[in-house]
Amino acid sequence: MDGAAAGRRVEHVSISRSELQNRMETAGLPADYAGFMAGLDEAISHGAEHRVTDTVKRVTGKEPRSLSEFAAAHAAYWKH
Repeated sequence: MDGAAAGRRVEHVSISRSELQNRMETAGLPADYAGFMAGLDEAISHGAEHRVTDTVKRVTGKEPRSLSEFAAAHAAYWKH
């Protein structure tokens, strides 16, 4: 997402798996769950979920949209 819908700059900052786990634990998640979630995030960053399916179309009957398209369509929710 480029931030256009939010009307401000949006920047992705990569952090390590251990830093993500630490932040989740600090936010109150149990250590084992935080570790699991951080592991999923790491796997996804290495392509574990890099695939396209027809699920959105089958479930909603609508063509899927990119995050930028979704954000633009719901811009009012991003601006506050």
